[in-house]
Amino acid sequence: MPGAAFGAPAVKSFAPLSSFNVPDGGVAEIVSAGADGTILVYTDSGAGAVGLVDITDPETPAFLETIDVGGEPTSVSVTDDDMAVVAVRKDVLEEGAPPQIVPGALLVIDLATNAIVKDIEIGHHPDSIATGVYDGTPFAVVAIENEPIVVDGDGNLTDGEEPGDPGDISGPGLVQVVNLADGTVNDVPIALGAKYPFADDPQPEFVDLRGTRAVVSLQENNGYAIIDVRRALMGKGADAVRRTFSAGTARNRAADLADDDTISFTDKYPKDVAAEPFAGLRFPDGISYSANGKDLLSADEGEFDFTGGRVWSIRSRSGKLVWQDGGSLERAAVKAGQYPDGRSDAKGIEVEGVEVGTYGDTEFAFVGSERGSFLAVYRLRKGGAKPELIQLLPTGVSPEGILSLPERGLVVTSNEDTGDL
Repeated sequence: MPGAAFGAPAVKSFAPLSSFNVPDGGVAEIVSAGADGTILVYTDSGAGAVGLVDITDPETPAFLETIDVGGEPTSVSVTDDDMAVVAVRKDVLEEGAPPQIVPGALLVIDLATNAIVKDIEIGHHPDSIATGVYDGTPFAVVAIENEPIVVDGDGNLTDGEEPGDPGDISGPGLVQVVNLADGTVNDVPIALGAKYPFADDPQPEFVDLRGTRAVVSLQENNGYAIIDVRRALMGKGADAVRRTFSAGTARNRAADLADDDTISFTDKYPKDVAAEPFAGLRFPDGISYSANGKDLLSADEGEFDFTGGRVWSIRSRSGKLVWQDGGSLERAAVKAGQYPDGRSDAKGIEVEGVEVGTYGDTEFAFVGSERGSFLAVYRLRKGGAKPELIQLLPTGVSPEGILSLPERGLVVTSNEDTGDL
């Protein structure tokens, strides 16, 4: 989806440009790009691989190849020197059989040769990653989510997946900061207090990075953690968490809370479902720093029925709520014919991802709706107050990843259910 031409001083809007279907019915989940923005790298969990796509001409994307990663790739981030860093989960989980819990891997792929040049052992269930450089040392910040692995009395895997289940053997989640130069893995445990729903199991979900400050969403715990990467790289991971804070509860607002083939914003969310467990808690998923690093943009997806902001929000680095969508994005989805009434009694449009990019002299936020299957484009103002909704753009079904490429005048989504970019 292009904005203005590269180097243009002003961008007002974006328009659909092209799409690319992942080969062999694969899945496109997370997407990153090479340093010059001409090569896309996407994860395909179904195929156990990452795929490469040439977008030198973005109107005609060209498939290059897939690279087997020996497990389920959960995230990818390409460094400035064109090394694709891939987090891989290798557990073998078959319902009714004992789970095989094994360490995950952080693979480094040289995009000049497409060869795996490093294989670093990490926690067994990685999720999101982000990469950066500190004092000449390349590093990766990895959210080791450790989703629940629930077994019965015989030790066989069940279909349980909710946190807090007494049969969960997965262990608490944590963050790992990995020195990509020498392979050192530094654990960063996250201690939570009683105000968090599942304090014994942080379950970090999504990572974003500005310099050496990482922000991690703790989705199932309705919170965030700020991590000092420098301290972790120095081996002081136990002291690397600078602060944690709660995402809070969405304020009462008009919503459609019934799956009844009628879209009517006559309910009050979360007041009308206050008896539901965790009603209105935001349970954030995707998160992004603003361009200047002073604000945090949060995709408040939710976790259980009648949770989530059903929208997105902005917080300061200290955790203060700066702005929240009072339901305007869901109403815009209705006008565009993109509101999923069948999800009204769950989490509505389910905003899952958010990405920031500065095009020309304008900073934009790109907000992906998993259930509405669209990308909302907002113009951001200084201080984070009152983002302006510019447009809704069509995507494939269930956009998972969002990638901003200002240097190319492009933004890319990876769409899980249709397997396209």
